[in-house]
Amino acid sequence: MGPNPVQILTVAAGVLFLTPSLPVLKGTPPGRKQVEQSIENAYKGKTLSLRNFYTGPTLEFDSNGGALKGSKVGPWTLYSHILVNGMKLKSQSLEIDAKRLYLHYLAEEKKFQAFRDGDVRIHIHLDREPSRTQDLEPTLARVFLNSGEDFSELVPPYWKEFCSHMNDPDWSEKQMEKMRAQNSRRENGAVPPVPIRKPEPPYSKEARAARINGTLTLTIVVDKQGDVSDVMLIRPLGMGLDEKAVETVESWRFEPARLNGQATAVKLVVEVRFRLY
Repeated sequence: MGPNPVQILTVAAGVLFLTPSLPVLKGTPPGRKQVEQSIENAYKGKTLSLRNFYTGPTLEFDSNGGALKGSKVGPWTLYSHILVNGMKLKSQSLEIDAKRLYLHYLAEEKKFQAFRDGDVRIHIHLDREPSRTQDLEPTLARVFLNSGEDFSELVPPYWKEFCSHMNDPDWSEKQMEKMRAQNSRRENGAVPPVPIRKPEPPYSKEARAARINGTLTLTIVVDKQGDVSDVMLIRPLGMGLDEKAVETVESWRFEPARLNGQATAVKLVVEVRFRLY
């Protein structure tokens, strides 16, 4: 049985989610239980964005945010966001119980849909036992993204343009229209590239379980040798499908474009369809 969609997440200001601020405690520093309760009140039910897109059911970090366990990185639409279920504070560690949020991009609505699926436990080592919530803020900021930070700096190169324009919901459409207009103005004697090898990309297991269908859009450069380079996402699908598409498209081969009989590099708009029957 596949994951269930739980909410529609609006993309704003180039950052999908912002880390909530911890409460400021005044007066006598509370004990561990009070700090734990304050932290849980601040974070339980909140969505957090990990700085690194580590896979696996258990993640372990040192106090500087360095990965001690679970250091394999996966697609950010599967492994960047968590929904916090609870927090437990020990003398020199913080344990976070959470759910993964898998993200599916809805092109017509220009938003991400979140599928809540898969438990994840995050274990963060602390240099010392915190006496108040503020003591945890620097360590949490090394593990999770903070408000105002640029999410596009964390993603692979082919994601950067899309992620840096997430505050413009019409960016994808404008880019596709621009590219189509450029391709329609071919010079006399220009011959477009012809596919020689064009395998279909596989599904990610998460997208298959959720029964995701759809089309993503890329721009690619086909060079003079017919090889593909400079792949860039214009309109994604999420759920790990974009990475499958990029990896596959980079293996495509073409008879190169020609201008007046000479091989030439061209930039193209490519649509990749995922369909389950």
